[in-house]
Amino acid sequence: VGLAVAPRPGERVLDACAAPGGKSIHLAELMGDTGEVVAADVRPDRLNLVAENCRRMGIKCVQTAQADLSQAADAERLGRFDRILVDAPCSALGILRRHPEAKWHKTEGLIARFSATQHAILDRVASLLKPGGVLVYSTCSTEREENEDVVSEFLRTHRGWVADDLRKVLPPAAAPLITPQGYLSTAGNPFDMDHFFAARFIYGG
Repeated sequence: VGLAVAPRPGERVLDACAAPGGKSIHLAELMGDTGEVVAADVRPDRLNLVAENCRRMGIKCVQTAQADLSQAADAERLGRFDRILVDAPCSALGILRRHPEAKWHKTEGLIARFSATQHAILDRVASLLKPGGVLVYSTCSTEREENEDVVSEFLRTHRGWVADDLRKVLPPAAAPLITPQGYLSTAGNPFDMDHFFAARFIYGG
């Protein structure tokens, strides 16, 4: 997803659901460790892990921020950004084979609750993006309610936004994983990968 965000050196980038920090570190590396990556998460103990991982990797441009980005007040105090990544909290049904015990805790109601949270986070962070900025939404869910349906609803309710074809920014090897709509989906892939989804939006202002 860092390649989908495609951050540039010197930009201000938000990783909206950052812990444990791998995505923030990758974004910082793509930026040459210049500019600023704001790594936000709701839990302070998880932010400690982000900071620890950044120190271990020698990354300087990542700043942590405790924030629940489903809440407008927490979002607004973070300021404006050139690019935003929302690797959203989700049902994680796409990685069950790595956590097989988790299947006993998955319910239909859980998917509905995560979907509501995903809508709220996208709605809140959308107002933080500068005109011409990039917003990437991703999950490790297999469910349309957490993937394509969230994207469709976001585009329906946010004027001035368009979906961007990920073929433009991802390596050519990713082309078989891009849907006709331009989204990334590893569903039914021939590489024995877990299931991931991502969509890229551009804000015209």
